[in-house]
Amino acid sequence: NENDIVLGDPKAKVTLTEYADFQCPACASYNPVTNRLLEEYKGKAKLVYRFFPLKSIHKNALISAQAGYAAWKLGKFSEMKDMLYDNQKDWENLGDPREIFEGYASTIGLDIEKFTTIMNSDGAKNAVEAGEKEAVSLGLNSTPSFFIENKKIQPSGYDDFKKLIDQELADITTPRLIYRNQDHFPDDIWNHLNIIKVYTKQPGKKPEQRPLALQKGSTVRDVASKVHKDFLQHFRYARIFG
Repeated sequence: NENDIVLGDPKAKVTLTEYADFQCPACASYNPVTNRLLEEYKGKAKLVYRFFPLKSIHKNALISAQAGYAAWKLGKFSEMKDMLYDNQKDWENLGDPREIFEGYASTIGLDIEKFTTIMNSDGAKNAVEAGEKEAVSLGLNSTPSFFIENKKIQPSGYDDFKKLIDQELADITTPRLIYRNQDHFPDDIWNHLNIIKVYTKQPGKKPEQRPLALQKGSTVRDVASKVHKDFLQHFRYARIFG
């Protein structure tokens, strides 16, 4: 949505979502990995970053997230993210790390007064806590937690991420084939199909879909008669998904 922090091309086909805590050591270790992925899959994959401060174990998780939020509002989230992760050891145990965060803001070229005002605002705190509530509602209890599209994933490193993204891209780009009622499904497609769904269209009804177990030589009309007798009269088309 419009309040999401999106890294990479917003129009990229694959969406990774990360729920993270800037004071989390594991999140810091994954940061170079996600940066590398965004570079390698430029234009193909994007990362949605969502705040999940583990306040019960990380005393500066909330304020560091607010610093990240302020940098996002000022157009420098990625730069602040890297500063916070790269220098995590310098601020994680401080009683009040705001001054050091202001130093990071200066380093990346932000207006210090604007940055500080936003970082300390109720708006920043509310935005961070909204991310926290969302993570809890999803049953998450640790960081980083990753999703690809709507599927939770547990990649152990770069290679796992790469496999998952490549698979998602392959699924997205699989050709969709349209057949008429009496067409036979070509034999050569059976080696490539994992899921077959027939879409039917009836007056006044939304398109429906049902998974089918088909045999070679089936025609589209054969398939329609298997789904439901009422579908045959109004059958219009089938889509085959690889």
